[in-house]
Amino acid sequence: MWRIVATPLVQRGKLPRRRNCTRRCNGFAATTSTCTTARSLFPTAEIDHLAVTPFGIFVFETKNWSSHIAPSTCSGSLTCTAPNGQQEDRRCSTDQNRSKIRFLQDQLPRIGPVVGAGIFASSNSTLDLRLHADLLSLDDIPHWLRAKRDAFGPSKPVDVFKTTAALLEHADGSSAALSAHKLRVARVP
Repeated sequence: MWRIVATPLVQRGKLPRRRNCTRRCNGFAATTSTCTTARSLFPTAEIDHLAVTPFGIFVFETKNWSSHIAPSTCSGSLTCTAPNGQQEDRRCSTDQNRSKIRFLQDQLPRIGPVVGAGIFASSNSTLDLRLHADLLSLDDIPHWLRAKRDAFGPSKPVDVFKTTAALLEHADGSSAALSAHKLRVARVP
């Protein structure tokens, strides 16, 4: 059985005040600290933020990296350059989102696009202009969402409440489920 472990899922248009990322999705149902359970080597995957809008479902992987973030020569990675000049390759947030997006596409009826983006929340991060357009700073989110809305065009709108209900069919909002997920992730080498 596939499950989404979610805490808390916002209903009736009320958005949580805990995270800046979620507040920037004004007017749309959203979640924070969500994990999904799927049949795979990794039975759970954490979703930082999920926005259900009339023009699609958006999965946001959030990083709080305080560095200059640029494309890497290593596939699936980004190069982070700290203020002292030290460089480190880290896994790209859009790569981390692939299995989560596939899970949602497999679980939900074809109602609209399911798209992922990486968000860099630190005010001390700078994004290289060569990065993919789906890698964003907090201030980029409203423009990015408007572009997604405009690209959706005249298609039939996603029913936000029915989609949210479909997500809830796979949801477990318990803190025990989130703790179990974090424990499994900690055990993976």
